Amino acid sequence: MKKLISILLACTLLLALFVPAMAAEETYPTIYIEGQGIGLYRPDGSQVYPLAEDVATLVKDNLKDLLMEYASCMLSRDFTSYNDKLYNLIAPLYEDVKLGPDGTPTDGSGVASDINWKVSLSNIKKTIDLTDGSYSVYRWHYDWRLSPLTLAAELDELVTAVLADSGKSKVNIICRCLGTNIAYTYLHEYDHSKVNSCVFYAPSIDGLGILNALFSGKFVFDAGAVNRFAEYFRDEKNLTIRDEETTDLIMTTLTLFEQTGVLDQGTGLMDKIVDNVKDDVIPRILKASYGTFPSYWAMLSPSYVEDAKDFVFKTDKDEYAGLIEKIDAYAAIVNDSHSFLQSIADDVRIAVVAKYGFPAFPLSEDAAEESDVFVTTGLASLGATCASSGGKLDSKYIKAQTAAGKGEYISADGKIDASTALFPGTTWFIKGLEHKAFPDCVNDLMVAFINTPDMTVKTDARFTQFLQFNPSNDESSDSAKGTLTPILTAEDTVDTTQQYSSGPLDAFFKFLQKIIRFFTKLFKK
Repeated sequence: MKKLISILLACTLLLALFVPAMAAEETYPTIYIEGQGIGLYRPDGSQVYPLAEDVATLVKDNLKDLLMEYASCMLSRDFTSYNDKLYNLIAPLYEDVKLGPDGTPTDGSGVASDINWKVSLSNIKKTIDLTDGSYSVYRWHYDWRLSPLTLAAELDELVTAVLADSGKSKVNIICRCLGTNIAYTYLHEYDHSKVNSCVFYAPSIDGLGILNALFSGKFVFDAGAVNRFAEYFRDEKNLTIRDEETTDLIMTTLTLFEQTGVLDQGTGLMDKIVDNVKDDVIPRILKASYGTFPSYWAMLSPSYVEDAKDFVFKTDKDEYAGLIEKIDAYAAIVNDSHSFLQSIADDVRIAVVAKYGFPAFPLSEDAAEESDVFVTTGLASLGATCASSGGKLDSKYIKAQTAAGKGEYISADGKIDASTALFPGTTWFIKGLEHKAFPDCVNDLMVAFINTPDMTVKTDARFTQFLQFNPSNDESSDSAKGTLTPILTAEDTVDTTQQYSSGPLDAFFKFLQKIIRFFTKLFKK
C-alpha cells in the first residue's frame, strides 16, 4: 500500500511539473506582408520606383493646358488631341516601372538586396511598435507588381525558412491591402497547416471599387457621393492620418472637380467629360503603367475581370497573352474566396480588420457607401452590410435584424451590420482611420488576436467589434500614434462624415460662382 501511495505521489508530482508546461500556449513567429509601394531597383542600383515625379502633381501643374485643350476639342467634337496630350504627359512617368506584356520585369528590377530575405533572413527581422512596447516580426518586402501566384510561391519559401530559423511548427501572418491577396493565394495553393492565424487588415481580396471603375471603364458619378467627398476633403485636416501621397491624390481630384465645374451642377458634366476620353486614353495609359501589373488586376472584384480585360486590351489581346494568362490564373482561385476561407477556418484562425467613416472616391458603383477612402467597408469586411456614407442603415432593416437575434452585430452609430460579414465573430471595424494608416494601436489589436486562442469580438473589453480611432493630436499628423476606444453607444463615436445639403437658392448661387470661376481661370492669361 505504501508503495502504491509512493507511486501515486510521484505521478502527482510529475503531473504538477508537466501540466503547466502543456497549458502554456505556444507562441509562433509572425510574418508581416505589407501592401504595395516598397522601393524597386535594377541590379545596377538605379531606381525604378518611387517615380521620379508624382503623377498627381504633374497633372495639377499642367491643368490649365489640359483644360484649354479639352475646351478646344469640345468645339470640334474630336478629342484625339486631348487624349494624346494626356497620354504623352502621363505615360513617360511609368516607363521604368511598367512590366512587359507578359507581366514580368524586362530589366531585372525588384527589391533591393539590403531588404531581400533571400540575401539574408536577418534583413527582414524587425520589430513593430505597440502602444506599450514592441513585437518581433519577419517583415517581408517583395516586388508588388507581380502576380500573387508568383509571390505566394516565394512566400512558401519564406515560411519554410522562418520555421527553420525559429524552430517552430507554424507561423502567424499579418497582411494588409495587396498583402492580403498574396496571403490568400498562399493559403489556397500551399500547406495552410503551417499557419496558426492570419489577420487580414484592410483587405482587397474582394476588390477595390476605384480599380474596378478604372480598369473596366465603368465610371459612376453619383451626385451625393461627389458632393460628400468634395465637401469633406476640401478641408485637409479631415484626413485623420496625414499621408502625403493620399492627400495629394485627393486634393488633385478636388481641383479637377472644381476646375471642370462639376460641383453643384450635378454629375452630368463629369459623365460627358469621361465618356469623351475614357475608351481611348485610359486603356492606353493603363498599358503604359499599372495595367501591366498582375497584382493590380488581382485587386479587381472577380465580377469585373472579364469586362476589364475587354476594356483595356481590346484588339491587342494576343500581344498581352502572357499577362492575361496570369490574370486568369489568379481569377480562377479567387472566385471561391469566401467558401475557401470558411473551409479552412477550423485549421487557421482568421481575423479581418476593416475601416469606415470616410467618403470614397466618387468613381465606382459602390462609391456612395461607407469606406476608408480607397476601399468600401462592405468589400474590406468580406461582406458586412453598410450604410451610405453620411447615412445610417434603414430603421426597418435594423429592427428586422434585431428581431432575428443579430442586433448585437449592428454598430451603435447605425452604419454597419457585421452579421453578414464572412467572419462576424472575428471581424473588427475601426472608425476614423484612413486606408493606408497603420498606427501602433492597431498592432495592439492584431497582436492580441494572434497570441490569444479563441479571441473574438466579445472576449476582450479593449477590442469590441466597433472601435473609434482617436488621433494623438489636433492636426493628426503623427501616423504612428493614437488610441482605439470601444464604440458601445452612439455617444462614443466621432462623426467623420456629414450629410451636406443646401437650399435651392444657395445651390443656385453656388452654381453661378462655379461657372464664373471656371471660365475666369480657363481663359486667364
